[in-house]
Amino acid sequence: MEVPAIDEQFQKCISQAKNSTEDTERLDNAFFCPHYPFPPPGRRAAIGMQHASNVTTFVHTTHFRSPGDAMYSLSTSVELPVYRVMLWRNNPFHIFTGYVEASISHGRPSQPHQANAAEHPMWLVNAHNRFAASRSMRMSVGWIDTFFDKFIPHFQHFVRGNVRGWGEAQKHLEADDRKGYELERAQPGA
Repeated sequence: MEVPAIDEQFQKCISQAKNSTEDTERLDNAFFCPHYPFPPPGRRAAIGMQHASNVTTFVHTTHFRSPGDAMYSLSTSVELPVYRVMLWRNNPFHIFTGYVEASISHGRPSQPHQANAAEHPMWLVNAHNRFAASRSMRMSVGWIDTFFDKFIPHFQHFVRGNVRGWGEAQKHLEADDRKGYELERAQPGA
């Protein structure tokens, strides 16, 4: 897929408030559903929302390509930056503190096979103990990293389905070993 088509669907999924009935149903059924509305004229940022299961959080979201001063991505593998989400320590509506980006990646140097894929690098404040970073401790920084590793294939499924067709999208989703967050949650001890 070409970067402009990916970008269009990226923003359709996350920023556009009104979608087709089919896309709305797909988005409503996702286990994680961020909404970062387009900012009003003359501003780069807006209050966004993130919904996962029983939790909805509010975040400060900056759109990289809104009018204003140049803004640079912190990620070194970004092909086209889309959003920066600031998780402020004094925000009582979010459990993490730091910066998160959502972009289209070129995958270099370590993941060239991920060219034109979604990336979600995070720079989060974390305690210096094994529980705060453990991937098995719910709501830890390690756990949220795994959460997004498993969300990205579903997000890419939405993008690919709208660009190349749902049969092609399903084929790629089934081949991706990162999917399955919903299945893990349903198993005892997960």
